Amino acid sequence: MKETIIYNADISAENGKSILFSHICSFEKSFKPELHLHDYLEIHIYISGNADFIINNTFIKQKSGNVLFMFPNELHCPVINCDTEYERYYIGISNAACLAYLKLRGNPLACFFDQKSPQNRLISLDENAFSELLKLLKNIDLCIEEKAPEYLASAYFMRALYILSSGNISNKLQENGCKPKIISDVLDYIGKNFSSLTTVEEIASHFYISQPYLSTIFSKTMNIGLKQYLLYTKIAHSKLLLQQGRSVSSTSLECGFGSCSYFIYVFKKVTGMTPNQYRKNQDV
Repeated sequence: MKETIIYNADISAENGKSILFSHICSFEKSFKPELHLHDYLEIHIYISGNADFIINNTFIKQKSGNVLFMFPNELHCPVINCDTEYERYYIGISNAACLAYLKLRGNPLACFFDQKSPQNRLISLDENAFSELLKLLKNIDLCIEEKAPEYLASAYFMRALYILSSGNISNKLQENGCKPKIISDVLDYIGKNFSSLTTVEEIASHFYISQPYLSTIFSKTMNIGLKQYLLYTKIAHSKLLLQQGRSVSSTSLECGFGSCSYFIYVFKKVTGMTPNQYRKNQDV
């Protein structure tokens, strides 16, 4: 069995303000999730297993009890290191739900957005707080299993958010995963220069290594082709610009696409909608 989703549901009590909740376990090392990006604030609560996690150009070594979060439109995926049981909870909060929570008294999402450093992605909870968090997550499991009214799961989720907001957020728990140094260097280089890069050959030339070798080692480590990773990085940045109201043509130019038509083609292929459709959705 590659993956077992024990529970998977939208636990929002309000239409149009999705809160995705999943309890996931039983990964195999042979199962290799691909890097992806979407418009959700994500929270991952790790229970057990041996895995790294990639966020943009950073590898994070996962440990039992880690609570990891990431912002919308960031490239990410887990990297399974062995076939021991791997279990985690996943919560995805849509942009509409984020805006609603940010207006609440006590602002339970402030801990995620009031960050001085974008590298701070881990929430450290003491033993009692983490235990209480797990109880709330298991209560949500029961709500889904018993098909209880959505407001009950939503209430448990709200309490979970306030527990998370009481924790300490930092990068002190981060450790490099098992990856070649060249991959770290390439990720950093792309992150800083994606707008001026157009081909894999340019990247390989910068590091004075052959394009076939770099492509092979990158794909093996990241489970995504180097060209695709470069395009995904451009698309991630383009989504942020479109959210800010930038035009399609200026976004295409700033992200380094050869033409506006090619940008529209790639954007739709990755996101399922055109840049204009995506921009209009942000105004809904």
